[in-house]
Amino acid sequence: DFYGSFKIRNGDWDPSSSNGFFFYLIEKETTGNGYAIGVNANGSTDKLSLWTYISGKATELLAETEFDWNANTTARIDFSRLSNGAWTLACTDLATGLSSQAIATHTLYSDFTEVGLSFFYTATRSGKLWFDDLEVFRKNSGPQLKLVSATSSTSIDVWLSEPVGGDPLTSS
Repeated sequence: DFYGSFKIRNGDWDPSSSNGFFFYLIEKETTGNGYAIGVNANGSTDKLSLWTYISGKATELLAETEFDWNANTTARIDFSRLSNGAWTLACTDLATGLSSQAIATHTLYSDFTEVGLSFFYTATRSGKLWFDDLEVFRKNSGPQLKLVSATSSTSIDVWLSEPVGGDPLTSS
C-alpha cells in the first residue's frame, strides 16, 4: 500500500494545455512506468486527475476529481493506492476548505521506486508554482497470490507477487 500527500500552489495563472503540473510514482524496473497525479498531465482539463504514466508521458486517464484548478489556488492533494490496485485521490482547497475525491482501480504497476514532480510551462509562468510538504509512505502488505497451477495429481505450483524466505513448503 502507498499513501501520501503534498501541497501545491500556482500563481496568477489558470492551467492550460501549455501549463500544467503532476506528481509521479514510477517503477524503475519497467523503464519509468507508473502513475501521474496532477493538472493537465495530458490534455487541457483543469481538474485534478490520475493517469497511467508510460515512458515519461501521461497516457490513460484513470480518475478525475471535480476540483477545478484556477489561478492562485493553494491545495492539498492526498492519494492512496492499496495492494489490490484501488486508488483514492482527493484535493482540498486550503482557502475554502472545499474538497473533491475520485476513485479508480488499476493493477498494472505496484512496486514504486521513484517519485518526482513535473512542471511544464510557458515563459510567463516561470517561477509561479510552489510545491511543499511531500509525504509518501509505503506499507508492506505481504505477498499476493498471482497464479496457482496443478502440475500433476499430487503437485501444484504457486506464484506470489514477491519472494518469500524460508524452507520450501511441503504437505504432510
